[in-house]
Amino acid sequence: MEKDKVSSRLLRVGYKLLDGPKTIHSSSGDSHSYLESMISIRWHSETFGEWRSVRIYCDANGSDEDGYIEPMVRFATWDRTKDILVLRPSWPSVLIELATLPIDSLELQAAVHRLQEVVGEVPFVAHGLPTRRNFGECAGDDRGHLTVQVSSGWQELERAVHVAEAPALYEASSIVEAELRRLASPVERHVWLERYDRGLDEMLGSDGWYWNGQPESV
Repeated sequence: MEKDKVSSRLLRVGYKLLDGPKTIHSSSGDSHSYLESMISIRWHSETFGEWRSVRIYCDANGSDEDGYIEPMVRFATWDRTKDILVLRPSWPSVLIELATLPIDSLELQAAVHRLQEVVGEVPFVAHGLPTRRNFGECAGDDRGHLTVQVSSGWQELERAVHVAEAPALYEASSIVEAELRRLASPVERHVWLERYDRGLDEMLGSDGWYWNGQPESV
């Protein structure tokens, strides 16, 4: 039973770290230096074994006078099956990379603009309430499942689909990911803190959790 509890918590923490935080803060102690997530792309294989995610963060409090913080990107990958069935680590083996992005890249802006267009074009199929876990038919394949969250101005939209059902969204997401890889300039992990709304205990009323990238006891 105790092993089951550890595995359950390992999964929970793994999902949290893979998904990433809503905001990233400077570790210098300046509470005003932070960036907020604008784009999130999360993919998992058909068997839920391999996961990866990408988040783009933009300056949340800069000004024309003081200058703006460069955009940042967070890449995360996780071999979930290996962690649970083989390694059984005390902390999930989620590989996380942080990097800065050029503030005025026309190529990245074009790729994100296309993603924002496509995400709203994905058909939404009505199935009613799944009162008997009947979620409807799906056309899955080995490319797995894709979840995309985008912000555009004051608008926010999230779509979760099987890749086979939304090839245009998958293509647009892949282009954004490739462009981010091309433009990314890695930064030292300890310079930034990830701010999560809830701590590891997952209890309501938590004051939140600032993570410096180092493993903690699970």
